[in-house]
Amino acid sequence: MGALVKILLRFRTPFWREHEATARFGFFHAPAAPFSTWWTLAPHRRTRHLVGWSGGPNAAALSGSSDTVVLRRALQGLSQLFHRSVRELNEQLEAWHVQDWQGEPYTRGGYAVIPSGAMDAVEALARPVGRTLFFAGEATHVGGDEGTVHGALETGRRAADELLARRSKA
Repeated sequence: MGALVKILLRFRTPFWREHEATARFGFFHAPAAPFSTWWTLAPHRRTRHLVGWSGGPNAAALSGSSDTVVLRRALQGLSQLFHRSVRELNEQLEAWHVQDWQGEPYTRGGYAVIPSGAMDAVEALARPVGRTLFFAGEATHVGGDEGTVHGALETGRRAADELLARRSKA
């Protein structure tokens, strides 16, 4: 799995829609910032939320930091991206939540990262062990949707179907 840290921010107003240059976009990219990708909760137009995504070395550097430190780094990046002061962003901020996936006790990581030529490893990971252990999760999706929520959901259905098929044969 790759390192991943996300932050969810709720602001008093959706300031990114106040300017013509950013009003119609749902994704924003800042490759040099600790949070290189931001998105809105589009298509919900009334939302005042931004989600920040940090992966790879940037996420590894943020992982284990206090939520306050992560928030400060996120706001610094947003400040540069939207040309607003950190102070102004702080004043606009109503609520926030940091998700440090490496610190999660049950996952200890973020999305699966499948290197080129490694789909056979995904197939092996998806294979049941005996008649009792069935695997699901986005890292076991062999149809190209690894690393996605819908891939995780599909593999949950697949594992349940495998379990039920084995049970009916018993």
